[in-house]
Amino acid sequence: MARTKTTHRERTVAPARNLRPTPSGSIEVHILTVNKGEDIFRKIMEVATIEPGVVFVNATGGILSLATICHYGQEWEHSIYEGQLELVSMVGTFAPFKDGVLSGKKGRMNITLLCPDGELLSGRAEGPTIAASAVQIKLSCSSQDEL
Repeated sequence: MARTKTTHRERTVAPARNLRPTPSGSIEVHILTVNKGEDIFRKIMEVATIEPGVVFVNATGGILSLATICHYGQEWEHSIYEGQLELVSMVGTFAPFKDGVLSGKKGRMNITLLCPDGELLSGRAEGPTIAASAVQIKLSCSSQDEL
């Protein structure tokens, strides 16, 4: 398993598309399809910034080729993993905030991956998370007034 320390790289990612709404009461549910080679984290962030209200993320299944994880207990240091990483779970929440003149979305996404050698990796997704196969992600969106 290749492991490197923090690096910053810019990636160009196509706008979030393949977003399909599905009916589910007052919470609007979308299935976001992320294709091979695309950054899952960035596509989720793109949707989270345009959707009003709170966005809940839930994904299981799929293969990643790269993941950036901040392990629990290591607040400021993150690791980049490369290889065939099976996505066991990716869950998170992004909520609107207003702090003086700044506004936007704050949130966090937790991820669990299975390495080819059987090792489980868990922590907070912190950056590039590249799909090695198509991955479908369930996004549930609700306004704060409805919660």
